[in-house]
Amino acid sequence: MESLEKKLNNVIGEIINYLPVLGCLSVLSTDIFYISNTRDLWYVIPITLLIEFIYNKRWKTFTYNKMHIYYGVVFLFFLLFFLYYPFEQHTLYFDYLLKTRIPLSGLALCGILGFTNYHKLSYYLNAIIVVALFSVFYLVVLKIGFFEFLNSGNRAELFTQTRISFVNHHMKYNIYLNLALVSIWYIVSNKYKSLSKIKWIFYVCSFLLIFSILHISEGRNGYLTSLFIVGCISLVETWKRSKFWAIFVGGIVIILIFFKISSHGRLSENDLKENPRIFLWEIAWETIKENPLLGRGASQAQYVFTEKRLAHPLNETYQYFYSYLGDYMHADNQYFQTTMEFGFMGLILLLIIYFYPFFLADKKHKVLAFLMIFVIVFQSFFTVVLTDEYASLVMIMSYMILLVKDDVVIQRSNDITTS
Repeated sequence: MESLEKKLNNVIGEIINYLPVLGCLSVLSTDIFYISNTRDLWYVIPITLLIEFIYNKRWKTFTYNKMHIYYGVVFLFFLLFFLYYPFEQHTLYFDYLLKTRIPLSGLALCGILGFTNYHKLSYYLNAIIVVALFSVFYLVVLKIGFFEFLNSGNRAELFTQTRISFVNHHMKYNIYLNLALVSIWYIVSNKYKSLSKIKWIFYVCSFLLIFSILHISEGRNGYLTSLFIVGCISLVETWKRSKFWAIFVGGIVIILIFFKISSHGRLSENDLKENPRIFLWEIAWETIKENPLLGRGASQAQYVFTEKRLAHPLNETYQYFYSYLGDYMHADNQYFQTTMEFGFMGLILLLIIYFYPFFLADKKHKVLAFLMIFVIVFQSFFTVVLTDEYASLVMIMSYMILLVKDDVVIQRSNDITTS
């Protein structure tokens, strides 16, 4: 019979091993909601992982592997912020910009330390799905009222205003819902034979509900992303069964997507021309052309960009778009923002951070990696992602692709995904 002390040690060990799992899931689950100082929540992940790493003495089995190259690049990208600092004349935005990107340092360290097999992909996928569904239930049932929502003459506007007030802005919300679509597909596609009828109905209904919510969103990029995801899923699933029919389905999907885009009110030519982002992108491009190779540094680039924006005659016309932010406004495009700060050198590092996980991913993860990366890459055309409030979400996605044990698809077991 095991001694009480041994049983207690086993319980403590299990608790400590699950701490970083709970840390990751807590950050992932709260990422959909706007929380004051939300960027501070990322600390939970490295703190809990370090506790587990030290408790299990994992440094004894620590070995170098290709995953460390990727997270080393992420850390290097973060260090550029400090490498440029001594050469910047204006550091007005230094503190704010540091806060938005410091999560990259700690979360890159987590990637280097690696995860144990206590982290399971199904935990992460289902967490995204459950939180997405909860947000819809919270808004439609608790805040709006189900029957009021059904009887509303303008459900899209009603849902939008309620979501802004109680959850988050459309860009953060829609990116989360699109990741939920990908998560549902991955589970159903790989486990449909073993899923009970109730679970199968639950996942399918959840997919349809989330897809419909994305279609009443005012966010164009979230809407377009959802169409692309559904199109890719249709192609992939058809291709598995018949390559001939996949070509036919591909043609149908392209036609349907073209029809949906052409009929969307906010995707008209006039509406796109009046988009305030065009103005910000033009200012960003003017800033980039002055120092294209090496950039100016984060704070200096932001200062020059802001000065050019405020001096531009069209600034007053578009002020409504970003007035709530005060004087600070980024380029609303990650690629432009990074190139302003660190030139084409920084842009290359950014592209490596975005695309390298696809090449590192196992073969069975390729489609999952492609869809998740697409969500981030496409979103980055319309806002600042990696160096703003999305940083923790991007890094957790990289964990899901590269480090977390896949218990959805049967695979050979390894004690540690990366040491």
